[in-house]
Order: sequence, then structure tokens, then C-alpha cells
Amino acid sequence: MSEKYNFAGAGRLLICLVGAGFFGQPFAEPVQDVTTVVVPVADQSETTRAAAMATALIEVLPRLGSVAAEAQLAAMADLQNYVIQYQYRIRPGLGLSLVVEFNQQSLADLLQRQGGVVWGEERPLTYLWVAYLAADGTRGVIHSNSANEVTDSPALKAVKTVGQRYAMPLRWPEQAEDAVSAYPDIVVNLHDVLLTKAQQPGVSGVVIAYLHEPIAGQWEGRWTLVRNGMSQPWSTTGDSLSQTIDFGLRSLRDIYLSDVVKQPLAPEPRSLNLVVRGVVSLPAYVSVLRKLESHKEITQIQVLGMEGDRLVLRITVQAEPTALRQLLTTDRLLESLPGVLGSPEMGTSLELQLHSPSLP
Repeated sequence: MSEKYNFAGAGRLLICLVGAGFFGQPFAEPVQDVTTVVVPVADQSETTRAAAMATALIEVLPRLGSVAAEAQLAAMADLQNYVIQYQYRIRPGLGLSLVVEFNQQSLADLLQRQGGVVWGEERPLTYLWVAYLAADGTRGVIHSNSANEVTDSPALKAVKTVGQRYAMPLRWPEQAEDAVSAYPDIVVNLHDVLLTKAQQPGVSGVVIAYLHEPIAGQWEGRWTLVRNGMSQPWSTTGDSLSQTIDFGLRSLRDIYLSDVVKQPLAPEPRSLNLVVRGVVSLPAYVSVLRKLESHKEITQIQVLGMEGDRLVLRITVQAEPTALRQLLTTDRLLESLPGVLGSPEMGTSLELQLHSPSLP
């Protein structure tokens, strides 16, 4: 809960609390623990620890966003400004590791200073349907064939590795699809089948990919992101199936990050005086406050007092005065009056007329 109203100078002291609601990206999934990295180490010497922390920084940066030359950036960074804590841990069968926890906000600032793009914690949930055909005739759809990760196919392991590297929420089929073997021409016939079967509820987008090895050691990937009724294709090449998957999902991350860049920045909060004429009763007074409270662009309302039938308020908004005037007058409860006035003492002022014959 957050206090939106601050009443000062009014005849009575009224305090109204309104819920601070957050509406995230549709079908987005929060990413957990993106700033903790585990790095295997040979010993606990200072030299080894410094090298491991640099490695950890190179690994954590792609999880938070995109910037060119992560390795060079990590080499220039003063680690003490970004590390919250570290500890050593012995993992059964894996030996000694260094666990490093970074300060997420400090790293986000570092990325932005270098012209990078910062990815928020709410990220698109993507459903993958990836079919592959190797030069030796091996074909399939990447899927979970067991609850035991040891038995994951190399292709699924590659998907999981890339998803963890970029902290991308990904889903894939639970079972192998019998339709794969039913189509001799996997390129022509399977795409439409996958497009139909891959429409899963609760995801931001569906990625359909066909990975083909026409010659041993030369993989080609054709990828398509389907979302909001639109398709966005891209292609990749690689020396192996795993490398082609890596390149394809990296491109997917870049597409999502380009959405972040395209999002318009919210206007800076600004304060202005709002005068509403025609407020001659308590119901009229309440209707004006409810009207203002209904707009999320108005983040704070301060009642300065009444001057005859004029209700005088000080409001904080994330909108320009002209846009605010249009926003407040759409339902005609409030009507526009000429002029957005300004004065050195009071700053920008907007004056409106209350119009509601039904109010007493």
C-alpha cells in the first residue's frame, strides 16, 4: 500500500490509501537469482580468487542484458564495486568452487554506462519446438525424455545451457512427437504441424525451428518467433547442433532486448497546480478526487484548499499538461477551460470545470 493523498490546508484531515498495483508484461515470468555465479577453483589463493571473480563477472553480465565485449568490460571493472559477497563451497563430485554474489543494480548501471541494454526481472516465457535432421538421418524434436537430467539429449542440454546463460525462461515438449517420423520431408510438412501443436497457453511467444545438417559438420538453422499474430524469422549456421542452438537462442534474446529499447520512456514526474471550478458540495468534492485517483499517471494528490467553488490541488503526474488535460476530460465529468497558465510563484497550472448535473 502506498499513500497517494496528502491533504493540507483543507477543513478536515482525510487520509486515503490506495494500492500500488503493478501490471507486468503479459505472460512474463520472473527470473530468480541471476546475480549469483558458481565458478570451480583449484585453491583459495588470492590470485585464483581474483581470476574466478573475473570469470564470474563475464558469466553474469549476459544474464542482465546486452553489451558488446563482456570480457573486455569485465577486465576493466573494479570488482570490489560490484561484489556483495563470496564464499567457498565443496560440491560432492565437483570439488572446490567459489560462489560469488553480485550487486544487480551496480551491474545494471555498468551496462548502461557502456551503452548496453538492461533486461528486467520479468522476462518473456517462450515455448520452443525445435526439430532437427542430422546428416546421418537422425531426426527428432527436442523434448524432455526423463526427469533425470543425466539422460537429457545433447540437443536438450544445449537448450538448457543457453537458457541458463542468458536467464531466459524456456519451455519445450515433455514427450517425443510421433508426427516426426510420419513425414518423410521434414522441411515442408512438419512446419505447419509444429505451428499448430506449439500454440500453448500462458506463453509470450512460440519459437519454431528446423535445424538441418546437409553436410557432416555444417549445420543450418531456420528459426521463427510467433507472437501477437506476427512471425519473425532468422537463420543461423554452426559447426555442431549445440552451436547452432546457441546462436539461434542468442538471436532470440537479442530480439527480446530490442523490444526493451523500443519501449518509450515514461515522462519524468512533474508537479503542477490543478484548479477545478464548480465544486459546491461534498459529493462533487468526492467525485473529483475519485476521478483523479483513477488515473495511474497521477501519483500524488495534495489538497491545498477551497476558494469559493474552486477546489485547488497540487498533483504530481507523469504526463505533459496538454496530455493530462485530454486525459481528465475524456468522460466530460471535467471540462476544459482555455489556457495552461504559468506563474513564477506557482509553476504550471491547469484549470478545469466540473460538469455533472446529477451532482447536488
